[in-house]
Amino acid sequence: MAHTGRCSGAKTDRCKCSCNGALHGGSAVAAGTWLVTRPGRTEHDSVMSRAQSEIRGWLAGAIADPPGSPAAVAGQAVGAISDSVASAIVDALNRGGYRRSAGDHVLCDFLAAAACMMQKFQDQFESGVAHMVSAVLMSRAVARRSEIPKPLAELAAQAAVDALMNLSPARHFDDLLRAVRISAISFCPDPVHHDAVVRCCLSPLEKGVLSDAIRQELTDSLPRGWMTSR
Repeated sequence: MAHTGRCSGAKTDRCKCSCNGALHGGSAVAAGTWLVTRPGRTEHDSVMSRAQSEIRGWLAGAIADPPGSPAAVAGQAVGAISDSVASAIVDALNRGGYRRSAGDHVLCDFLAAAACMMQKFQDQFESGVAHMVSAVLMSRAVARRSEIPKPLAELAAQAAVDALMNLSPARHFDDLLRAVRISAISFCPDPVHHDAVVRCCLSPLEKGVLSDAIRQELTDSLPRGWMTSR
């Protein structure tokens, strides 16, 4: 039986749907009240709990923010990821005979990998100015069109990339990437010991979501290289 909206609001870990309780509480994400805070076992857990609290607070601001604000869009997207993407992952695994446990990092593994892939795609596009310049200059030379000086071509290519990244579809990509990251952190049963979740999802969150103080505490407490400045 597929995951349903009613299941996502369940308060226990038992249900008749295919998620076997894995997605319970997902409907609360859109309201910014999810991101389960786990009892701290170490100093690392305590810092992570405070980081999760800041993310919850940022999402909760969606209630008062305008509908198109980053927090409001992220809140809606995180709820959609819980209802659709996470359900699709769980259903596919169940159909293949895999039965996950609550602590085996399945959902956060897939979502963190997706976040890494999305970030890599975005970085490659934004750094593709050199390729764009080379392609333009070669095309013009082959077609014997008027020559554009390379410095001017580089300036125009950078302007094109910047303008493209400011268009609405690109901003929606940013919103989706942010929501995937927050969802991975939400689903992770033990983020202080899951490097992919920290490196691909927690570390890249912008300063508006995580404060400089918490970011520094995470950098100091987690293994070297997990938290990086962007």
